[in-house]
Amino acid sequence: MKKWVLGACLLVLLPTASTAQDVPQAELSVGYSLLRLSSVRTTTHGWDVSIAPTINPNLALVVDFSGHYGSFDESDVFGNFRADVQTHSVLFGPRVMESVGM
Repeated sequence: MKKWVLGACLLVLLPTASTAQDVPQAELSVGYSLLRLSSVRTTTHGWDVSIAPTINPNLALVVDFSGHYGSFDESDVFGNFRADVQTHSVLFGPRVMESVGM
């Protein structure tokens, strides 16, 4: 029981160590993305870019762009054909951050 209480106290106190950090003006994230399309049983490879300018120490506006590309083979009564898949998405919304000690 003591270990559980000690662990819970550590989890509560660890975020206070980050209060000395400055709030960045913006955050940029660029990465690889993998999208599995189960309806056509294919996997597409793509990219993801996220930009988050900070409005104030507690709020940022996040905009996320992504694109996925791939192809798959399909057959029906008319024969075989190859289909190319391209998906693009744009997502946006607020990010609320907790400021400790302000």
